[in-house]
Amino acid sequence: MLKPVMTFFSVILLLMSTESFACDLTYEVRSDDLVSELCITIEKNANGITYRSTYRDVKQLYYYNSDGSMVRWEYADSGENTDFKAERNASKIVIRGISKGQAVNKSLEAGDRIWLQNSEFGLLDFLKANENSKDFIVVAPEDLSIKKFRATRAAEEEITLNGQQIRAVKMTARLRGFLSLFWQSTYWHRLPEMTFVRYKADGLPGVPAVDIELVQEKIMQ
Repeated sequence: MLKPVMTFFSVILLLMSTESFACDLTYEVRSDDLVSELCITIEKNANGITYRSTYRDVKQLYYYNSDGSMVRWEYADSGENTDFKAERNASKIVIRGISKGQAVNKSLEAGDRIWLQNSEFGLLDFLKANENSKDFIVVAPEDLSIKKFRATRAAEEEITLNGQQIRAVKMTARLRGFLSLFWQSTYWHRLPEMTFVRYKADGLPGVPAVDIELVQEKIMQ
């Protein structure tokens, strides 16, 4: 029953980078007494927006088209002999490549549901629109199955970030179904521009607690 929660933690943790290339946003990540660096680069043009990230052996790319919908996700983990691409094709998410050394060519039925792999960035339009809640799906990288989530906008509040008081909007995300009673993740986005600044999720048995916080940023154009 804890596997879906572990799935969501893997999606969040695999947004990270230890390489010293030009990060647009740099985060400190704490989990199981380990401290890592999360490095995000963001590329915008008239056709859409691309987020790139790396964490240890894992590199990912997330591409959103100009209407804000996610259409491609690339995932590579050299330590697990995994390298695949997932693309939205109408109601399907088509995945091709290698997963844990095995060839993968599969199609997942997504219907008209919103697909997000990096929800802390993929839900920015939801936060800016002042909506109360948003349902979305995530493809679990370890087994390539679809997990369902619901994000809920919470109150605005003052928080301390790098010794400075800032105002942020709070958002929670829960798995749909039974586990929603026992686990949730919480995000904070800085007002007014909605920069993702903090993430927290309490652990369950077999699942580590995770804390992520923005520590450095470039001035975004």
